[in-house]
Amino acid sequence: MMGLELINPLETWHKADRTLKELIHLLVCEVNGVLYTVSNIRETLFGIACSKRVEKGITLSYEETGIVVRIKVALSLCFPILETCCFVQEHVKKEVETMIGMPVQAVHVHVVRVVKK
Repeated sequence: MMGLELINPLETWHKADRTLKELIHLLVCEVNGVLYTVSNIRETLFGIACSKRVEKGITLSYEETGIVVRIKVALSLCFPILETCCFVQEHVKKEVETMIGMPVQAVHVHVVRVVKK
């Protein structure tokens, strides 16, 4: 049939994964006390080599019971670290479940840097 394209499921999955990471990046960065997300050297090199935008510091894994989100962040020392991390966890879980309708099993926040700002 003309006009119909064969959809590559891996490409579709990659785009959905990238979109979800972008959403999580926005949710994390709007929290007071979070300065930015932090990538490791492999993520940085991959982004440069592929010349694509990679949502740094955010990894997703899909389990039977829901999505597991891992976020590496730099926090401001001017805000309470524990409360900021707890708020990031609750905020990301609530908003992702509301927006995409999939359960979020866990949100792990890894504090990589604390900046005196």
